[in-house]
Amino acid sequence: MLQHHKTLGIIGFGKEGQAIYQYYQNQFDQVYIFDEKIMDLDVILSDLAKESFDAKKQYSSIKLFKYLTIPTEVDFLVKSPGIPTHNVILQNPNLQINSLISLLFQKLDMSKVIAVTGTKGKSTVSSLMTYVLKSADKKVELLGNIGNINISLLNNYDPGTYYIFELSSFQCQQLARSPHVAIWTNFFIDHQDVHKNMQEYYQAKANICKFQTQNDFFITIPELEKVETQAQKIVVITPDQFETKLIGQHNQINCQFAFEACKIIGIQENKILEAITTFEPIKGRLEKVNEVAKDGNLIEFYTDDLATIPEATWQAILAFEGRVETLITGGFDKGSDYSQLAKDLVNSKIKNIIYFNPTGSLIVSKLDPTKVELYEAKSMQEAVNIAFDLTTTGVCLLSCASASFGMFKNAYDRGEQYRESIIYAKNNLV
Repeated sequence: MLQHHKTLGIIGFGKEGQAIYQYYQNQFDQVYIFDEKIMDLDVILSDLAKESFDAKKQYSSIKLFKYLTIPTEVDFLVKSPGIPTHNVILQNPNLQINSLISLLFQKLDMSKVIAVTGTKGKSTVSSLMTYVLKSADKKVELLGNIGNINISLLNNYDPGTYYIFELSSFQCQQLARSPHVAIWTNFFIDHQDVHKNMQEYYQAKANICKFQTQNDFFITIPELEKVETQAQKIVVITPDQFETKLIGQHNQINCQFAFEACKIIGIQENKILEAITTFEPIKGRLEKVNEVAKDGNLIEFYTDDLATIPEATWQAILAFEGRVETLITGGFDKGSDYSQLAKDLVNSKIKNIIYFNPTGSLIVSKLDPTKVELYEAKSMQEAVNIAFDLTTTGVCLLSCASASFGMFKNAYDRGEQYRESIIYAKNNLV
């Protein structure tokens, strides 16, 4: 139990911030909420009251600040992921900035913790490891960036359970402990709309192994082999050819990450390989969502809606080995470099590219419009309708190489709109 303090500070009052509030509120006399985007705090608190909010807590003890300057009277501070740390100004420079993940890492038996970070691949690797452990009859829970917040672990956790964390750079940034097994999948330009620079982005992710000991393990790729850690390093160079439903060479590497980690915690190799063969792609990751018969040919619709950087989109295209005829791409610009993807597309076999701006124009900038059909779409339904009209066979792939903000609520909303638009077009256009 946290020692009783006077003032709790919460930076960011989204899903995670609200969970922190509900857990800690009765341990403090005063709660300060710092969030520049909240329009009506009373509405949020009223909604919480309908769930598990302590109705006796007086609203007078809660104050909202629409800025990120933290006054000296705050003596316990928790920041939500996605709020730039470099934007937080501490009037007490000795005040520690905590996060939900850093607080959990202080409580859990780290010998049972496996954590995965990386610009791309972390969702697949963490989900695959969870599946392998369950297949081997191990107790396991998947937490972190993948969307599961189990704040009750701060009170009580099962020492017989393995805890697998998928961690974004934002969730790594406040870590003061590292897991027994840490995996860093890759590192590309990303999140430059939130991180101060690439160095801050790198250092945030490096915390996943920074505090490891010689009894721990760090699994990564050759490009990240020199990351500082005391752990035993396992470098994935040429992955085995795994039998898997996951397509693409990058997923062979993801399988190798999971294979190595599961071996470390004692799962038999044959059990790991058997589980890998039956693991289904996670939703939104090179997932087949529909198919349509057209003029005697079959068009397969795939979504890769979690591809938010250009490198991920190019790997998705390569995974289909020349079968992508139509690509739907582009979206919100978060600071990625699209020059290489633009060059790569010139030599691809893609015939049609439908794009969302602002990044769409950058992605198609090197293409000859007399050789490739190029269309800007203003909505997902328009994009899919154009795809139905242009695609004759093979694969239509949604892989945006960009964040979803602006036109869509998030990547999952983008994927759902894609699925729904295909159903509409299938019923009305074919």
